[in-house]
Amino acid sequence: MAQRPNLENVNRRILELDQFPTLPSIAVDLVHRWNDPEVSLANVTDLISKDASLSSKVLQVANSAKFGLKKEVSSLHHAGALLGLNALRCITLGVTVMDLFADYQADWTNDFEPDEFWRHNLGVAIASEMLAERFSYPSPEEAFLGGLIHDIGKLGLLTVMPEDYMEVVRKASAG
Repeated sequence: MAQRPNLENVNRRILELDQFPTLPSIAVDLVHRWNDPEVSLANVTDLISKDASLSSKVLQVANSAKFGLKKEVSSLHHAGALLGLNALRCITLGVTVMDLFADYQADWTNDFEPDEFWRHNLGVAIASEMLAERFSYPSPEEAFLGGLIHDIGKLGLLTVMPEDYMEVVRKASAG
């Protein structure tokens, strides 16, 4: 019989990991730029443009129904000008975080539904942003990002111990 997961077992498995998803250097550079009070839209879009895959995904999200743009945008600068630097920041970080675990999906159990996971997180992100706007939170975009990544620990557990994690999910669903 397999040993039941407990905090000690989880900690041991985490410590035994030889690698774990880390932010790509472009994301780290973007975080540094966003922390600079003198950052410009051109600085940010120029950096994002250096990664074709990231650029494409950011534009895809910017053109989604969530943002309600009247016309499809095809440039990062145009998307940023319409949505604002904070929205562009949240979209970019959200896309980057989602991509962090893409390489690990092959190792996850077949019971895990990545598309359902991301739909749920996007729903929470939108609800978080709506609540932030409703209650005059100063940065609804941050609430959106928080909602988008609120389940990041689940991906960590899936990476470290996929079968054990899914067993917990099944038991929780069964009541």
